[in-house]
Amino acid sequence: TTGATISIKIEKRNFLLFWTDVVEETITVNNYYYANALHYQLEDTGTYRCTVKYVISGSGGADDVITYEEEQKY
Repeated sequence: TTGATISIKIEKRNFLLFWTDVVEETITVNNYYYANALHYQLEDTGTYRCTVKYVISGSGGADDVITYEEEQKY
């Protein structure tokens, strides 16, 4: 592993069909090890969706892409 990019996006559902961005952040890692806990304060109740995309780079071959998505009601 030579590095990674971690993209975080939190959206809030509006009118049952539309999603509005609440948080959008990208973290660049230039090392083979990264550990961190991120906390975000949600200002209103409702349904939220969090999408995290990990792009892991190495010295050979294509980048690995891992996407995680979860939806929660608060």
